[in-house]
Amino acid sequence: MNRAPIASKALTAAVIIVMALMVLPCRAKLSSTKAQESNMVAKAMPVSEKWLRRLNDTYGKQDDYAAEIALLGKEIGGYEGGILNDMAIANDVAKLLVYSQYKDTKFFRVVDDFDRAADELGTPDRKRYYMAKARFRSERQAPFVDSVRRQWFSCLAADCWRASRYGYDAEKSEALARTFAEKNKLADRILDELSCRITQEYARYFVTEAFSLRRMREDEKVYRLALQGIKAIPPLTVLADTAGCTKWKSEGVLVARYDSLFVRPLSAAAGRSADEIRVEVCERYWQYRQLVAAVLVRISSPSSGAFDLFEKAGKNVVLKHDGRIAASEMQLWKRAKKLKEFRKEFPERYELARRAAAQNTR
Repeated sequence: MNRAPIASKALTAAVIIVMALMVLPCRAKLSSTKAQESNMVAKAMPVSEKWLRRLNDTYGKQDDYAAEIALLGKEIGGYEGGILNDMAIANDVAKLLVYSQYKDTKFFRVVDDFDRAADELGTPDRKRYYMAKARFRSERQAPFVDSVRRQWFSCLAADCWRASRYGYDAEKSEALARTFAEKNKLADRILDELSCRITQEYARYFVTEAFSLRRMREDEKVYRLALQGIKAIPPLTVLADTAGCTKWKSEGVLVARYDSLFVRPLSAAAGRSADEIRVEVCERYWQYRQLVAAVLVRISSPSSGAFDLFEKAGKNVVLKHDGRIAASEMQLWKRAKKLKEFRKEFPERYELARRAAAQNTR
């Protein structure tokens, strides 16, 4: 059978698709720049050509699968705001998925060849792309062969943590992984390491995006993002040591890393709103005394929230003996030009603060 005409038609079709992408300004909902879109197209086109040619060369025309491919392409093409349609790869991905089910399981992994194209896009579009991949992969039933199920889960896992790297909610990513694990009867323990990695990537997203917005002087966006991050990522999250995610770590170690790897960077990115972030951390996670003690002493701007926290600390059986906190409290009253009121209203705190300040100057 002569394969050349098929390959030629495939190449021609791909060129037509790419030309259409480049000349129709209202075609899609990509938020990326035109340059990013062009780079994406330049990398997606060879992938489409390559696998269409190989499928035709290997299997010929498979009319038996045409209806299933078209139906699947229409379904996944609408995922996450239609990102796969926006990239003009929905049908190509659908074909690879169908062939992975009936011909060769490796085609499930081949879908990743489009990743380099997607990575040319801006962060919001990359998030949509990996979200869509994680979603359609989570719904697939793998052949009941342990090596294949694990390989397919590995592909899904990478999509999940990459989606969260670009801002996809960690719990939703984990839910997609769990859906696949349950559908394919995989042990829950394999989800533990992935769950840890997903949360780490989600935490890094907040820090990375906060500094990116900071560089663009988007102060209000940084503040809102930092607050979202503090609410989304709790103190006992494992934020380092990926290989040791499932190993026991003391609460003290986890809290210290949470402060150094998450709270401090977000506060630094927040600039003038840093103290508002610190107040939120202390209020929300008051039960973690080590964290509160570390963060409270860095609050330097007088506010009702800050004064309330220091007063609360002064009544706590553990924190009221911390001289550093008392000294920071005194400085807060001093900046508010109310030092005399502090001395009169909280004489014991005042004396503790003076002793702590004297020790620090030695």
